[in-house]
Amino acid sequence: MRLFSIIILCLTLSLPAMAGPKAASPVSGSLDVMADLAQPKSFVARRESSAKKELSENGDSLELKPGQTLVLGELTGPGAITHFWIFGFPMDPFLSNALVIRMYWDGEEHPSVEAPLGDFFAVGQGMSRDVNSAVVSVSAYGRSRNCFWNMPFNKSAKVTITNESKEHEVLGLWYLLNWRKHDTPFPKDTPYFHARYRQAFPTQPDENYVICDTTGKGHYVGTVLSVMHTDLGWFGEGDERFYIDGEDYPSISGTGTEEYVGDAWGLREFMRPMFGVPMFEGYHPGDRASIYKWHLTDPVPFKESLHFEIEHFGALRAPDLYWVKGFNERTDWFSSVAFWYQYPVRTFEEPIPSLDKRLPKYTVIPRDKLKVRTTPEDMTYWSEMYVPGEDGAVIEFDFEVEEAGRYQVNAIMGYFFTGGLYQAAVDGKDVGRPRDYSFRGEDTAWDGFDLHDFEPGTHTLRFTCLDTGWEQRSMDPPHRALRVDSIILLRLEDLEGYRVVHDRLLGDKK
Repeated sequence: MRLFSIIILCLTLSLPAMAGPKAASPVSGSLDVMADLAQPKSFVARRESSAKKELSENGDSLELKPGQTLVLGELTGPGAITHFWIFGFPMDPFLSNALVIRMYWDGEEHPSVEAPLGDFFAVGQGMSRDVNSAVVSVSAYGRSRNCFWNMPFNKSAKVTITNESKEHEVLGLWYLLNWRKHDTPFPKDTPYFHARYRQAFPTQPDENYVICDTTGKGHYVGTVLSVMHTDLGWFGEGDERFYIDGEDYPSISGTGTEEYVGDAWGLREFMRPMFGVPMFEGYHPGDRASIYKWHLTDPVPFKESLHFEIEHFGALRAPDLYWVKGFNERTDWFSSVAFWYQYPVRTFEEPIPSLDKRLPKYTVIPRDKLKVRTTPEDMTYWSEMYVPGEDGAVIEFDFEVEEAGRYQVNAIMGYFFTGGLYQAAVDGKDVGRPRDYSFRGEDTAWDGFDLHDFEPGTHTLRFTCLDTGWEQRSMDPPHRALRVDSIILLRLEDLEGYRVVHDRLLGDKK
């Protein structure tokens, strides 16, 4: 698997910037890439980054205030961006959706690339997950993001990032833009790199979800599709359809969403060089999924236009979890990024939906707003962690609910080399198996605690210590640390489209 990933990555990197400005196809690919390394290069390697200009200084990060836009690079061509790496310190649990990447080619006023940061790097719906593919590689619990799309330009390129959050500042932002400066221009008809975000919250009856719609000459090279379920069951029976150069009937049509990403019989989390599912939470309302498909070996060329859409069909389960219907139009929340190359360059004047329209109505309760009780009462607390001295200790976090409904309960949890093994419970009811919050490093990540029917008032997320974490090395005394950064609630009744299909087919009321 690793060797295959390396081979495919080499194919990806064998682009016009490597072969020189005379190459016409940005996704040509060649098994001769290793031999090509022994050939003279006609470009000069360049980099834009957040590094301090003073070489003796460290702290190479930038701050990004709410509403602020930073220019990551203004490049003079001819040239091509070949590698983009970015890391942001996650003060906002939905940072990946709040930050928007835009790229402008050859002096255009409007962008040809526009997408939320996470979606551009193959994980949507505001989540952060690791990705291991030929084009996109993400690590550090989804925060250290790399892509290797080749992005040629003749006159200029500008790359920006905007923090669309109204309250959260990004205290640390690091980035690298590696690019190649050429002496001679690319041919005039060299296709430009494009990426465009779309969404339908929820999908509409009798209308397939449109992923890409463009005019020009080029080829389609990749898809990131993210879904939030609004009903029991799953979304993955919809077929993909490519209409090329004005076709009335699609010349390329699939057999289902799962097959589009090389899977079958449902979805599960996996990653391959060309396709994968970095996130799949399950079949319940509020559960999310992200899939990617890179068309590196099977690009879809078009001479005049391309229209790419996918059905939003899937299965429905009754409240007792029995199947009701295996193939039915659903009203889930779809969002996507399409990746393609085309000439002439296309720009997008109408901006993507604003941040308040890109996410459901989550309620984020930070740690300092939670009422905490511990048993024993004098439990050690340091560095934002509770550290029980023995098994059986209990840590409870009270939170308030204002409106009755079915709630998805989540939390941002700490994972440390001193972390413990805990059984979680909501309002006294155990949730799933014991959870191990130990980790050989130190980090925080999202954890889910199931669906619960709440009345207005106070509710409790409780953790009972069972043991030291499994990743702990020998310590004397042993540690059982627990950290909760925030509790995040989603009231399913606030999701437009929630149980619409269920009510129509079963006749139940919300």
